[in-house]
Parts: sequence; structure tokens; C-alpha cells
Amino acid sequence: MQFIAPGIIFILLILAFYSIFVEPRRLVVRELDIYVKDLDARLSGVRICHLSDLHFFKHAANPALLKGIRSRASDLYVITGDFVHSHAGLSALEELLAVLKAPVFAVPGNGEYKIPVSSGELYSLLKKHNVQMLLNKSLNIAVKGAPVCVIGVDDPFTQRDNLCQAMQGAGSHGFCLLLAHSPDVIGDPCADSVDLILAGHTHGGQLRPPLWGAVWDHTRLRLGVVDGLFSPQSLSQKTGRKICKTQLFVNRGMGGRAVRARFLCPPEVVFITLRQAGV
Repeated sequence: MQFIAPGIIFILLILAFYSIFVEPRRLVVRELDIYVKDLDARLSGVRICHLSDLHFFKHAANPALLKGIRSRASDLYVITGDFVHSHAGLSALEELLAVLKAPVFAVPGNGEYKIPVSSGELYSLLKKHNVQMLLNKSLNIAVKGAPVCVIGVDDPFTQRDNLCQAMQGAGSHGFCLLLAHSPDVIGDPCADSVDLILAGHTHGGQLRPPLWGAVWDHTRLRLGVVDGLFSPQSLSQKTGRKICKTQLFVNRGMGGRAVRARFLCPPEVVFITLRQAGV
């Protein structure tokens, strides 16, 4: 019995070391097929690279992230908020943006309202690299000749979003993609008319012990949408509304701000391929 307590302490120290120094650096490049109802055939096979919660604070970007992005061609890039949390991070962000070779769309996160970097500095850098920052607005574009509406809202976690305003002018036909920092946006019934929502903010819960799941549900609504893909049926159960077609994907993100430790929840960059449902 005298060895049990020291043994437990030793195991906890090993787990703490792994969570703080190992897993946060173990980037996962994730491939995900999402099947969309009534998707235009021209969009089947379109790839979207989804980045979130970069939280750059050093001068250089993660080499594994740059390598992962260069290894796969994408038709669209989207960044769902929390870009940097220091001036040094702007250099890393610029290094990342330089390797994105297709249209880039982005929305701000709650972190953009807490960092020492001014919004003017950040937005100037994004504009320099032709990033379309969507602050409660939408853009109608064509991808492979097919109509696509990209909608972006300001941060839902801090209740700066206005989805109904953002959807004004949105095309009534074609694939509809909604970008939001926090999955709290699913609480807005206006979201029920979009095909796919891409979000982040939760960091996947960061710590996910076996048989327990996400320790940290960093959302306002506490609907349990912390990590991964959620079907219309799942979202209907969680929201209490009948949701017919909308799917939600929550990215685990790249970094962290106050707490960077991760356990069974490695950082990720996600490549989403659109597929026709039922084909």
C-alpha cells in the first residue's frame, strides 16, 4: 500500500507532462467527407481546408501545419477565428497566409477582442493576403461553375453575431456555407436554412479522459457540440427544433490561449470534401 500513492503521483506527472508538452505539438491532418443533400454535382469533390483557433504567439508558424497544407490542394480555405494573441504571432500568421493558394474566407473569434494586437493591424494583414473577412455578411461566389453562398458572422460566444443580417443578400440557390467562431450559432433558427456550418472555439474540449469525454464545453448554450460532425437529426435533438438539412462541424483548433494542455484531443487541420448524399 505504501507504494500506491507515489505510483499514482508518478502516473499523474507523466500524464501532465504528455498533456502539456507532447500532445499540443502532435498536429493531426484530418480528412473528412461530408455528404450534402441536393448538392450540385459540380461541387462533389470540392475540398475545403478548415483552420480554426490558430492562437499564434510566436514568430514562426508550426512547420507541420505548413507541410500539411502544402500537401493537399484545396478549392477554398476558411479560418474560423482566434488568429493570434501577440504581436509576434502576426509573423506566423503571415507565413501561413502565404501558402494558401485559393480563396480564403474568415470570421473573427472572441480572442480578437482580447488581444494586444489592434483589429486594424490584424485586418490589414488579412486584406494584404486577400482574405475575405465576413463580419455579419455574405458573399455569393462560384466554385467550379456552381453557385456557393459563404456567410460569416461575428463571434457568437460574445453575442456579436447577427445571422439574419448576414443572410441578407444571400443567394437562394446553391450550396450555403456558414462560418462562425463558436458553435453557439446553432441556437439561432436562421441557421436552419444553411447546408453546412463550420465552427471552432471549443478546442474540442482540450482534455478528454476515457469514459468521460470533453471536460471543457466552452460554449454559452452548453448543447454538447464540442468536437466533430453533427447531423441534422443530432442537432434537432440538441436544440429542440426540427432541423432538416443543416450539418455542423466543430474543429478542435490548433492552439490555446490561457490553457494549452490537451489530452486525447490533438490539434488539427481539417480537409473537408463535399459529396452528394444518396449517390
